[in-house]
This record gives sequence, C-alpha cells and structure tokens, in this order.
Amino acid sequence: MERVRFINFPKILDERGNLSVVENGAALPFEIAGCAWLYDLRDGEKWQNKHLGGKDELIIALSGGFEITVNDGTDSKSFYLNRPYRALYVPKGLQWQMGNFTTNSVVFVLSAEKVANDGESAADGSFGNKLVPLNEAPCLQGHITIVENGKSSPFNVKRVYYLYDVPAGESRGAHAHKALKQLVIAVSGSFNITLDDGTEKHLYTLNRPGEALEVGPGMWRTLDGFSSGAICLVLASEVYTAEDYIRDYDEFLEYKKQKQI
Repeated sequence: MERVRFINFPKILDERGNLSVVENGAALPFEIAGCAWLYDLRDGEKWQNKHLGGKDELIIALSGGFEITVNDGTDSKSFYLNRPYRALYVPKGLQWQMGNFTTNSVVFVLSAEKVANDGESAADGSFGNKLVPLNEAPCLQGHITIVENGKSSPFNVKRVYYLYDVPAGESRGAHAHKALKQLVIAVSGSFNITLDDGTEKHLYTLNRPGEALEVGPGMWRTLDGFSSGAICLVLASEVYTAEDYIRDYDEFLEYKKQKQI
C-alpha cells in the first residue's frame, strides 16, 4: 500500500482557462499505453477496476470529485480526488473501487500495460481532420470510453493534456504543429474548434465524450464557444517539443507555402 501515492501535475494558470499536462518521461511513473474516461456516473453506484484490467494506473478527477478505496488483499485505504492536476497512482495488482461521485464527475484513467506486442499504432493511413467515433461502452454504473495504443488509437499516445475552468467568451489554441497528431475530445460540455489549412477553414462542434476530432499536422486550430463546465481533452502523438509549434499565423502561412514548393 505504500506505493499508492498522489502525484501533482502542472496546473498552468491562464485567464483564458487552465491547463494540465501528463506525458511520458516526466512525473508519470510509466509510459502511456491506454486511457479511459468515465462519465454520466449514476448516483449511488460503485465502479471497480475490473472494468479496466488491473494495470498500473493513474487516476484523475477531470471534473467533480469522488472517493476511491484501494485494497491489497489484507488492508484498504481511502483517498478523495477532486483536483484535475492531482492524480492517484495505483500499481498493478491492487484492487480499487470508486464511489460517492459528485454531480457531473468525470474520471480519467491512464494505464501502463501494453495491448500490442509490436507497439505499433492502429493507423491505416487515413488519419486527419475528421470526426471519428470512439469505443463508448454504456455500463450500469455510467459510461466509459477507452483508447488503447496498438488497438483503437490511430497513433501511440505519449502525452495528454486538458483545458478546464475556461471562462465564457474565451478562446484557446491559435497555433499549429509541424508533426504532432491529436485526438480532441469534449469529455464534458461543448466547444467549437476551427481548423485552417491556410486556404480553407472548417468549423466543428464537439459535445460528445464518445467522439473525437482527428487533427493532423499542418493545421492552424482555434477553440472557442466553451459551454459552462466544458473540458477539452487532447491525446497527442508526441511529448512536448517547442520546435514543433507554430504560434504566429503569418509564419504558419509561410510554412504552408514552403511545404507546397
């Protein structure tokens, strides 16, 4: 039980909304192999990790709060999670049960166990700039969506980040990536995302936790229209590198022009 512990991740404060990041090689005690989010959790229900497989796991309250009790077969200990930047690390082999969910709780679980021997992603060459359904499974306790490297993800997830506490009328994003691939999900509430390839713009509204927008590299993206309590979750194909970002729109247009030459 002594290995069970809280891990604090960055809470990047911004008047346009706050941001937290979890990625391979940082404070995360394992490499990401899969992730899941639980939502529409019913009052009075319990959720056990038999639904997720008993791997090394990191558990985060993206919204609301809940109690989690961890059991090693001889002893048990309870923890309360209610901060999106504070996670509970639960090593493989321990049983846990969650309950006492507050209204609109969203639970995020990162797991370590590999699901494909070769570690390759499930990409089929058709990735990019489209809405795709995810593996959404209704359960008696609520709903769960699972994305796994080598199985259901179009790339190997190496970083996740999420936006929360976004004030009404604010916008986020306004940048592009040279190589990064992303899945953008509204795990709570709704928001708009505009993709600009330098020639055309396309507007999408995200409002379903079981649906993602694939965003390929070389797209200028802007997020706005956040509803109250909206949470934007992004699954990314690489860890953070400053060189991959294009933050000036004129520079982006020049980059696209050079790519076409």
